[in-house]
Amino acid sequence: RICGDSPFIDPSIIDEAIAVFSSSDFDLVTNVFPRSFPKGQSVEIIKTTALGRISKAMLSDEEREHATSYFYNNHLKFKIGTIRRGGDYANSHHCIDDQRDFTIAERVVDAKDLNGLGWKEIENLWIKASKSISEN
Repeated sequence: RICGDSPFIDPSIIDEAIAVFSSSDFDLVTNVFPRSFPKGQSVEIIKTTALGRISKAMLSDEEREHATSYFYNNHLKFKIGTIRRGGDYANSHHCIDDQRDFTIAERVVDAKDLNGLGWKEIENLWIKASKSISEN
């Protein structure tokens, strides 16, 4: 699962998650439990049989809206594989949630050809664009 508000997702993170998922018996492979990547770089791969197990469970409104919340709220019932990175990027984000984020994203796109850039380069561009907006 990759959210639609994440246009800068790094394909190498997706590739890594697929590799871990394909070579393991995890119900869920993610990089958000615990979060070590910026928001907007989130990847979640869920085994269909695990989804089938929760479709019968009583889900809260939040769990109905956010499909993977049930897994995290009940993590002892599932095998969860986590992709982690060093550094604290949990408070960073590369997603577009509001007009300010959209403006930052426009500046990131205008600043450089993004082809082949990884999430850390996007982080640097995002910070620079964010600072330029704050200064104006």
